[in-house]
Amino acid sequence: MGRGLMAESRTCELPGLYIREHDQSTLEMWPQPFQLSIPVEAGKGKTIVSHLPDLLLITDEGFLVEEWREEARLERLASERPHRYFKDEQGAWRDRYVEPHLKNMGITYRLRSADEHPRIFLANLDILADFSLASTPPVPENEAIRLQTLLSERLRCPYLELLEEHGFKPEHVLQSVLSGSVYVDLYTERLIDTDELLVYRDEYVVLAERLAARSARPTSPDSILEIEQGTEVDYDGVKFKVLLVGKEKVSLVNGATGEIIELELSVVRHLHKNQLLKPLGLTVEEVPAAFEMVLSNKKLIQAAKRLAAFERGKSDSGMSERTWQRIQSALRGKESPHERLLALVPKTAGNATPRLPAETYEIAERTLKERFNTPIKQTLSSAYSHYVNDCNAANVQFMSRTRFFEWARPRTNTRQREGKRRDYATAPIPLTFNYGSPVHGVLPHEVAYCDHTPLNIRVRGRRIPIQSRPVLTVMVDGSNSGARAFFISFRAAGVHSVFMCLRDYVRRWGVLPRILVLDNGKEFHSHDLTQFCKLFGITVRWRRSAKPRDSGIVERFFGTVETELLQQLAGNSIHMKDPRAVSSSHYPEKHARSTLASLHGQIDYLLFDIHRHRVHPRLGVSPAQLDEQTEFELGRRAHRMVRYDELFKLLTSPHPRVATRKIDPQRGIFVEGVYYWHDAFKDARWVRAAHVEVRVELWNAEVVYACYRDKWLVARSRESSGLKGRFRPELAVQAREERAEGRRLAQQDKFSPATSSKRVKLWDHELWDEATRDALMIEHALYARLGMVEAHSEAINHEADVNYLPPPLLGWEEVPEDAYVEDSSIADGPTSSAHENASEAIDAPGPTAEFSGADSTSSAPSESNAASVPMQSADKRSEASDGSVAKGRVIRPAGNSRTKKDSAVPKAHLPPKQRLDDFIRDLDGDTYF
Repeated sequence: MGRGLMAESRTCELPGLYIREHDQSTLEMWPQPFQLSIPVEAGKGKTIVSHLPDLLLITDEGFLVEEWREEARLERLASERPHRYFKDEQGAWRDRYVEPHLKNMGITYRLRSADEHPRIFLANLDILADFSLASTPPVPENEAIRLQTLLSERLRCPYLELLEEHGFKPEHVLQSVLSGSVYVDLYTERLIDTDELLVYRDEYVVLAERLAARSARPTSPDSILEIEQGTEVDYDGVKFKVLLVGKEKVSLVNGATGEIIELELSVVRHLHKNQLLKPLGLTVEEVPAAFEMVLSNKKLIQAAKRLAAFERGKSDSGMSERTWQRIQSALRGKESPHERLLALVPKTAGNATPRLPAETYEIAERTLKERFNTPIKQTLSSAYSHYVNDCNAANVQFMSRTRFFEWARPRTNTRQREGKRRDYATAPIPLTFNYGSPVHGVLPHEVAYCDHTPLNIRVRGRRIPIQSRPVLTVMVDGSNSGARAFFISFRAAGVHSVFMCLRDYVRRWGVLPRILVLDNGKEFHSHDLTQFCKLFGITVRWRRSAKPRDSGIVERFFGTVETELLQQLAGNSIHMKDPRAVSSSHYPEKHARSTLASLHGQIDYLLFDIHRHRVHPRLGVSPAQLDEQTEFELGRRAHRMVRYDELFKLLTSPHPRVATRKIDPQRGIFVEGVYYWHDAFKDARWVRAAHVEVRVELWNAEVVYACYRDKWLVARSRESSGLKGRFRPELAVQAREERAEGRRLAQQDKFSPATSSKRVKLWDHELWDEATRDALMIEHALYARLGMVEAHSEAINHEADVNYLPPPLLGWEEVPEDAYVEDSSIADGPTSSAHENASEAIDAPGPTAEFSGADSTSSAPSESNAASVPMQSADKRSEASDGSVAKGRVIRPAGNSRTKKDSAVPKAHLPPKQRLDDFIRDLDGDTYF
């Protein structure tokens, strides 16, 4: 329908949207369209019932409202409110309140169950969804003719045979299935089961096969008589049951009188042949509830011993005459083993009727509710003391302490005592039902899970000795449990972390996930992220709040990084989970040796060189092998490729707090306390209320991007002396300090000259936060080499040093001052004339615009010609000092030679290129660069 829709449930409402999206009779649909207030009779008066339906549909037949519920929930509602919900004779659910209310308005109402969803069809739609895009290239005419000719000759052909022996591409075959030129029954056949999938010429071939199979069906069971113990037969309206079967005779018991008769087998067959004896089938005795209750009881063992002794014989049983007679009487007429065993179960359980009065249990229930199952978390002993006092006050007999504890423990409510998180962690894990559509997806880049976590390690800075714990953001593919992208930073997790992770995703793979699974963090509900996902057609799925098992794949991935890497590095803070048990000599700050760059390189190597090529226990193969197999069988889908260029980096640059700004023709646009100017804003004086969309550059506080007259412009700060070389987070920290200082000074002297002079000093370079500066300089130096920083070449931060990386430690010694060689050509940044004019416009048609400056050949994200994905940014600093280019890895020196003199790495301590297991053992915090 060309627009995004919201659904409340993945397994209930969302499939309903998919089905209606592909329904030709549905003209329009609106989720959660309105809220109804229905007056109903309730007891002696009236009340109002509110109802918010799931879908309002405009179909060929008129207006239709649908409400989708889980079958179990409908059954529960029908039992709790039978006056409202019920199931009619046709098996359809009905609502006595809503249905007549909407019928008076001429609207049809349907209450639907989630069990009605065609799960196989929905799973097949997920696989074919990529081929329904407008950017999908058509099937070549010669390939379509060749496929139809082959199926016209053979009528059907196995899917894998078409790929392996006839050389068809999987994309062409699946597109033909979607268009209907070849046929696969999408309601019964699973496209993911490629080894069993058959492709037919048309649906009439399938219909003919089914008719042929039906005619060749074996003879009806009613015409076959199977004589075995437990078989029931009907003779002249009387039911008989087979007790014993011999070689020539059979014993039957009359179901009405219990009389046992014996017949020849030949007589039974003769009666059946003449249709006088009709088989009723084999009767399977249902196990009584009492039998299931004793399965785990010691009485079952005693009954089995009695039965075994009875079957040994009277002389060998060791029983008295009277005991033998009682057992013989109990087993009379019991033929099946479980009936005989149940008959011998001792019936000496005693009288379990409660002796205490009902008031005793009422007081106990009240005590548990008010004293025990509360956030105060009183002990059972304390609750029992209150219980005894309440019983004495009411003059009621109370339970013994042992009986009260036995009665109260099963009634402990963890949710009321410790909250929903603890209850979720300790409650039994519910069964997961397979709805036919795997929740983790089946295709590469179909479902990606994204989450953040602080890493349990301390890392070193350059000017600041020890920085804070870095935060890891990772995206994991649900289909193969392999990592797709990650981002580490000293800053707290936010929408910028997600955008940087998406940059890394496209930089490595040249494609974006189709479904993004996020938790309910504030950054995941950002308007910027939602707009980005709508632009690229990404479905966002938010998991339930405080339910980490919904994203178990990414949560387990964090555990893998911690146990396989962080736990082996010096300075890890895993043992600080119990800080009172750690001596000051073992604080991680005193042993920190890793830097952000070295940690990034080690995580990169673990995720993409080791874990990706290691056999996964859930899959039986490695994630890389599964990707290759899936791409061979279901296609690579190159039309979904996304170019990693300046346009994509612009779209992953966040908006400020308000996305649009009004242009001041004299000063420009006001963003986060600073005015930004571009020469094109001069014309804004002739435009009434000129507003522009604004995006900020995280890696350079001196510039912002403004979309003015369908062109993206690079606007520069009018206060360049104060912001030159600064990063956007630095400006945010400084703005907070300025506001705090301003409020404090305003309390003393609001308009005095002294106040103004002090505020001016806040912009002095010596007063900026050095810890924030050091962390951002390290991050910029790291990600500049990967081409993940400034979105445009005109926005490059020339004051940021790409060699600004902390030096590796030489064992535990100090690093000599002459151990580093700086390259002025790199430190000074690109010096071409293209960076001198900051007022050059960037042509772009709207929000999905293209840059008109350098590298302006990039196309919109959804165009089909975006198959080639450059893994190199326009930023010249993405090229390493030795000439290697950042593609899908952290830059490493080529071969085993040492890096050149112009890299900021100690000359005498450059790590050779070697395997990670040897490298981690000898690394001790050395950088990868």
